[in-house]
Amino acid sequence: MKRITTLFILIISGLFFFAACEIVDPPYLENPGGGDTTQYAKRVLIEDYTGHSCPNCPKAAQTADQLKNIYGDRVVVMAVHAGYFATPVPSDPLFAADFRTPAGNTWNDFFGIDDYPNGMVNRVSNSSGSYTIPYGNWGAVVDEELQKPAEAKITIHSDFDNGQSLFTTTVTTEFLSEQDKAYKLIVCITQDSIIGGQKFPTSIDENYVFMDMLRGTLNGIWGEDVSDGQPIVVGEKYEKTYSHTFPDDWIAKNCHVVAFIYDLDSKYILQVEEKEVIE
Repeated sequence: MKRITTLFILIISGLFFFAACEIVDPPYLENPGGGDTTQYAKRVLIEDYTGHSCPNCPKAAQTADQLKNIYGDRVVVMAVHAGYFATPVPSDPLFAADFRTPAGNTWNDFFGIDDYPNGMVNRVSNSSGSYTIPYGNWGAVVDEELQKPAEAKITIHSDFDNGQSLFTTTVTTEFLSEQDKAYKLIVCITQDSIIGGQKFPTSIDENYVFMDMLRGTLNGIWGEDVSDGQPIVVGEKYEKTYSHTFPDDWIAKNCHVVAFIYDLDSKYILQVEEKEVIE
């Protein structure tokens, strides 16, 4: 009850700020994830497909941020700049930057995202095979996903060499329940506090602060097999290490590693983890 009261106060205190957003209505979960909370928690990935020329996209970003505030590190957000609203405009300095990535462009096309703002939650698909979820419905799907028990654990240990801008990270996956499917691991880099132009319905913010922006992946667009093609063994630790030299515009202190594993067939994300590049 204390948890519900705390969340109620938080929601009321932020009501004015989020009045323009279509947020899922309460009740919020008192014990999201269910079961024994001493065990490793189920986490959820929100992919916010967006663009700097999309007037309504800031509303979706606010929705994602509110869900992060409510659920803390149980929710991971990745803002994917893709589609026609993310196309750079070389003639306009405010919108000349290209925030698109090969992975983001591919996912945008593969999952059929053609209306913005829009996104996915753990890449859950509905009965018609659609993955896209309007941002006003993200909260309901997050609630549903967080009620599921964690079936896998991901840990991330990283090191950043400032002198060479060399980043090295080791991602370890451990399955907590029996699995008979093939799972792949994708390791991404996101960045906060990127300043640029952003359109709004009736104005332009020349100094908009972009958060959780996808910068790229470290192991390809679709990742790689978690268990190297072998049957998954509960409790076994599957470890993979990656190195990457950061470009000058990737500010390491503002960057995070986002690692997630997904079902190769359904594309459903079983688990996700996020860690700062510089711990």
